[in-house]
Amino acid sequence: MDRAGIRRKRDAGVFTLIELLVVISIIALLMAILMPALGKARKQAKRTVCLNSLHQLILAWTMYDDHIVNYDIEQWTGDKPQCPHDGGANFALADGTVQYWKWEDKRTLAFCGLDWAAKTAITWPSQEGNKDLHKVQYYTWGDIDYLGDEYGTPEW
Repeated sequence: MDRAGIRRKRDAGVFTLIELLVVISIIALLMAILMPALGKARKQAKRTVCLNSLHQLILAWTMYDDHIVNYDIEQWTGDKPQCPHDGGANFALADGTVQYWKWEDKRTLAFCGLDWAAKTAITWPSQEGNKDLHKVQYYTWGDIDYLGDEYGTPEW
């Protein structure tokens, strides 16, 4: 065999530098496209794990205890609103279901950013007309005393 034939045989299974760079750039482009989608999937997975945990807790609660707090004032009392999942929170409801609620009122989102370690110094903003608060109170108790009969059934 002549030298040209030996060289062709040896180079037949080798990538050139250009081919290698093209493959690497295609992989990098695909990763750049997929990373935002993977981030959203990770957030959704965390929210699903939280929903499952709440579901287990609400099942235990309904089996062993049935005490629900009555809300008679239009303000956040006791627990502050949580925002662990993209401006919303998971809730375990008294009927045994769990749901994700995205907060709509800016005042609720502002509560999420407060320093609760020093909550005695916090000025609690007015919550009049806060639909997020009304929704939490309605689903916790089933009726909102301070709104009276004119409130009716909420449309969430």
